Amino acid sequence: MRSISYIVHGQSKFYAQNVSLIPLYNKIFVDNRAKTKPEGFEGRNCSLDPDLFIYRNNWIEYNAQALCSAYELDNFISMNGGIANLTNTEWMTMDLFLREAYKLAYNKYAKDENQKQHRMQADLEQKMEASKEYKSPFSGITKPTFIN
Repeated sequence: MRSISYIVHGQSKFYAQNVSLIPLYNKIFVDNRAKTKPEGFEGRNCSLDPDLFIYRNNWIEYNAQALCSAYELDNFISMNGGIANLTNTEWMTMDLFLREAYKLAYNKYAKDENQKQHRMQADLEQKMEASKEYKSPFSGITKPTFIN
């Protein structure tokens, strides 16, 4: 059974599964020793840290980028033409970090393809403009004749 870990205001440490490098958080000292319970903590009822979700998302994104670079998912998706060839069952059984890594790799591929398409469109428009025959704005006007 997995336990869900969370940050509580005033607690001395942030515990999360498979994370050991997160520093001490919001340590409160009373009489030169850390409090083990925050003020107003009664049993399991306490307020959540509002930054908890930011920490969680940053942790997921960091691990996903590490997986993406370790598995070279961006190269894998670009070699397959933007297709990951995953079934629905494989996608649903995939862990959170690998799923996020696939999303990052596919978004990078889609962004690169969009940039390439925009660049090709701009080059085509520039070539079409350059291929037009230049016509002077004064080409249809006859020269004035002066009477002496």
